[in-house]
Amino acid sequence: MNFLKFSSIRVSSEKLDNLVNLIGELVTTQASLSLFAEQNKSNKLDIISENVENLTRELRDIVLDISLLPLDTLFLRFKRLLRDLSENFGKEINFIIEGGDTELDKSLIQILSEPLMHILRNAVSHGIEKPEERIKNNKNRKGTILLKSYHSGANVCIEIKDDGKGIDIEKIKKKAFEKNLINENNNLNNEEILNFIFYPKSWFRCCKKEN
Repeated sequence: MNFLKFSSIRVSSEKLDNLVNLIGELVTTQASLSLFAEQNKSNKLDIISENVENLTRELRDIVLDISLLPLDTLFLRFKRLLRDLSENFGKEINFIIEGGDTELDKSLIQILSEPLMHILRNAVSHGIEKPEERIKNNKNRKGTILLKSYHSGANVCIEIKDDGKGIDIEKIKKKAFEKNLINENNNLNNEEILNFIFYPKSWFRCCKKEN
């Protein structure tokens, strides 16, 4: 019995970027050809132009598909991070990954790596409570952090959720007042107050480091 064998190869980002750029130039050239064919009213030229357009579209789709990677290539790296952080902070955490097969351009995956790592670290250090505190509050001693990705129309969404104690709104409001970002006359809702956590760390830091 014969089996089909599938193999894969590694392609450098530089070569892939060059290929994408060439496809872009090909699309531009094809558009010029279509315009020339339309202006010259040539049936034969119209057929050639249409064939080139179809081939260009197919080639573009293939190249774009090559540049996509499953988010698991990034998400699975965080398992060790969460395990090490939970040990360092003396916490018990159930880390759940969903939608790791969702594909995204690998250049975007590289960009997302550090921000996601920062958010997950904050979830462990400031969100999830220690086992004894969770038990005291009638919660499971082991906290849960969910990292989830999915398609929403043409967009890819990434969500991070945890069942920790949440963000202390009053602490953020107090710190914003100390930094003169607001005054006693400001009447902000909770969502507006939460936006202060996205200020640069040098401007806004309200969380104490846990031991």
